[in-house]
Amino acid sequence: METMAGTLVAQLADFDPQAVVYIHSQGHFFGELIARSYGVDLFKLDLRYPFSRVLTSIPRPLHIPLWPLKELIYKVSAPSFNGAVQLPRPGVRVTLVDDSASSGRTIRIALRILEDNGHKRKDIRVAVLRCGGRARELVDHYVTGSPRIFSPPKSRGVKEA
Repeated sequence: METMAGTLVAQLADFDPQAVVYIHSQGHFFGELIARSYGVDLFKLDLRYPFSRVLTSIPRPLHIPLWPLKELIYKVSAPSFNGAVQLPRPGVRVTLVDDSASSGRTIRIALRILEDNGHKRKDIRVAVLRCGGRARELVDHYVTGSPRIFSPPKSRGVKEA
């Protein structure tokens, strides 16, 4: 896993982030590694699907039998923002980190929260370990399975505000 995070750190070198925002809780480990590598502050964004808060109170052996129910709830719900958050000041280059992006719903909401707090999309890079096809339009950097195989940064037509 550290090798995969190292791949993301290398991909972000040209961007030179000034802050890292991770999506709680799966993005914490990778966000921490990236922030430490660049010597920048780390910020937490508590953005989870409703069932993930419930699953933490259910005994672990029941998670597998309840998986189909979790998947159904995932398809008909959306991630929710849990309370106030401290974010980097607007104008700094921010890397938004999560462990994976399949549909892109969580990333879209996180980007909207950052933009609502004064950040411009051109100053944000999204980095995840695993990226599904539906989320690729939102994700700038990702590792696709093997630490040696990664996507090159793609050119984007970013609208200036």
